[in-house]
Amino acid sequence: MKRRATIAQVAKEAGVSTATVSRHLNQTALVNDDTAERIRAAIEKLSYIPSFVGKSLKENRSRTIGVVIPSIIPQSYSWAVESLQRACRARGYAALVMTTAYEPADERLALETLIARGVDGLVVNLGSSHLEEHLALLERLEVPFVLLFNEEEHSQHPFVAAENRLAMQQLVEHVVALGHQRITLLAGDFKDAQRYALRAQGYREAMTAAGLAQHIDVKELPLSLNGSEALVTELLKTPQRPSVLLTTHNSLAFHVLGLLHRHGIQVPAEISLATFNGHDIAQILSPTLCSIEQPFDAMGKAAVDIVLGMIEGESRDIQQRFSCTLQGGQSLGNGH
Repeated sequence: MKRRATIAQVAKEAGVSTATVSRHLNQTALVNDDTAERIRAAIEKLSYIPSFVGKSLKENRSRTIGVVIPSIIPQSYSWAVESLQRACRARGYAALVMTTAYEPADERLALETLIARGVDGLVVNLGSSHLEEHLALLERLEVPFVLLFNEEEHSQHPFVAAENRLAMQQLVEHVVALGHQRITLLAGDFKDAQRYALRAQGYREAMTAAGLAQHIDVKELPLSLNGSEALVTELLKTPQRPSVLLTTHNSLAFHVLGLLHRHGIQVPAEISLATFNGHDIAQILSPTLCSIEQPFDAMGKAAVDIVLGMIEGESRDIQQRFSCTLQGGQSLGNGH
């Protein structure tokens, strides 16, 4: 590997002192336009990259935020990571991402690895089964952190989450208003993600309020979606099969839509489908999906702002819930 240029070489090429180059790079003091142009030209000529380690030692910060999420495959996580990275860059930080598949041991390893690498703070989405244990670790180590998508009621932990229960209530109310009664909810595993349990709670409350408590039907599925085909096949065979399938997350909705097509079921003529987390992809499917959309950009920015506020001593609201919007789609028809 070619030896990297040093700040001393840049200073010599530009005909200035190393202190002047440092002031220009760190923007701690203004240099005149001619000097700044000579420094930029020297940096370009020498392909100089400032020493991250040196700057970190001087500031006693790595200017890195660790991000722990289950996966980057479901679109909600990839959108969230993109939003987090943009927000970090805007504040002069980098994001270091590790995935865990909701495995408790992998979650612990990710937290310990990122802390060992000296991240200044963490944005984390953790499984429900070992959540308190992992949060206790972060508190013992006094690492600034914010939960993303995890929502803890009656807790002082910082979090950024959607209005999961309320948004699902609104979706069910919309479906009921179209004349549907047999409404089944296909949900992600509650032990993996508390937000799925909150969405199921919103579904139950809305069904009860609509006088449809007898039709409440919640089916849990693992993140891997193992068993989903058998479950959908069983639902299709029931004498009073659902007129609508709701799902708690988009990857499950996409999978279910494919299964319905495979069984020759027309959506929405025979069964309607709606989901949480539809976002842009829901609008390019055929049929387009009726969905609840979360403001991922705003949520990612809020999470970064909260954790950087803790790092930099800024005061801000550390628990934030975001309203969602209902996006209509061709997959939801009238009741029959």
